[in-house]
Amino acid sequence: MVTVETVMCVLMPFLFRQYCTKRTTWFFLVISLSLSTLLHLTLVFTTEITMHPLAIKEHALSESNSTCWYIQNMYLFMMRSNNAYEVIQKVYYWIQTTVAIIIPTVAMLVCSILIVKQFTFKELGEAFSQRRKCVIRMTVATTVSHLLLEGPATLTHAAVALKGASSSEHHYMMCVLNNAINILSIVNATIPFFVFLLCNEQFRHMTAMYLKAHLQTDSARKKTYLSQAGMRCSRVSRMETERSFVETRLLSKASNM
Repeated sequence: MVTVETVMCVLMPFLFRQYCTKRTTWFFLVISLSLSTLLHLTLVFTTEITMHPLAIKEHALSESNSTCWYIQNMYLFMMRSNNAYEVIQKVYYWIQTTVAIIIPTVAMLVCSILIVKQFTFKELGEAFSQRRKCVIRMTVATTVSHLLLEGPATLTHAAVALKGASSSEHHYMMCVLNNAINILSIVNATIPFFVFLLCNEQFRHMTAMYLKAHLQTDSARKKTYLSQAGMRCSRVSRMETERSFVETRLLSKASNM
């Protein structure tokens, strides 16, 4: 979604100001959350938690000089024994693979190519050189990280969609690969934050102001920092320069008196 908004900002700035608003962002977030919740609700009806005895353990009681035995159980998240549930689960994994991985990856690639093409081959002058480099760096970094960290998830989702989640053909390495891919997905979710933090001065300023506001105990200063978080860096620096200039003039007048 961020990449699509970047494309609209670069190629269609007037439409970007008209449609890419806070209200639109919240609308798409609510729609995405609702559809994702409905999709994952199928797991509630197609799977069940089963208990399996794992081992019998012996425990010595030193106080009463006796021994007790207990059974250690293992709980598994298994699919219900029905062919209809198996078909529903395969459809679930195919939809998740297509909607959550393939379509976003293809859309991100197309948008990234459009952004790089716009800022590379179009003559924008020297004034836009720094902004052009910044946008290209952010776009390429987020796209490459998404391809490298989210791309392998297509393999496991496709394997489950073809053979089923409870198939006996899924061996130990498949479980290890699935856990590793989940970790990569978590890391990928944090990559855009650090990319914007490194490449975008406005984002660094906003983050610093929010951190200062939350660490500030004085309510008046906290409101000041929060109001400065939404301003542009140039405007804030200009205000600070003017304020320091006024303070210097006042101090010089006070010393002369």
